[in-house]
Amino acid sequence: MGGVRREVQEERIQRAEELLVETMSASAVVAELCREFGIKDRAGWRYVAKARKRWEEEAAELGPEAREAAREKMRRTLLYVKTRGFKSGELRVVLGATKQLRDLDGLDMPKELRLSGAVGVVDTGTLFAQRSTDDLISFLRTGRLPPEGEEIAEG
Repeated sequence: MGGVRREVQEERIQRAEELLVETMSASAVVAELCREFGIKDRAGWRYVAKARKRWEEEAAELGPEAREAAREKMRRTLLYVKTRGFKSGELRVVLGATKQLRDLDGLDMPKELRLSGAVGVVDTGTLFAQRSTDDLISFLRTGRLPPEGEEIAEG
């Protein structure tokens, strides 16, 4: 990409962002970028990576209120894409937008959660199995499980 003008790079990164928002997979975005701009796969993957990096940087700069506003904007965009998919009969688009909405709202439980640390990998199925609801809420708030049998301080 060193030989490509900044304006051309920006156009391609913006197009990668648009395609990613339309719930296309990264590989489908790369294929579309290659088709539209006549570039090689490797360049397409770099544009996708730059688009994602830009999103990560923007998210890192946001405070809680701005992050919630950005989340709401993404929700509206996904609802629009989902509606457009229904009208055009594109089930793949509808399902992709629905999945992203569920991910955005944190509605799906992870299939498996594995924690790693100094003692290696811990199977969370056994780690959380015998814990009380209060212990689990404490874990969600603090990121730490209280020792078994210890009362949780209210506060």
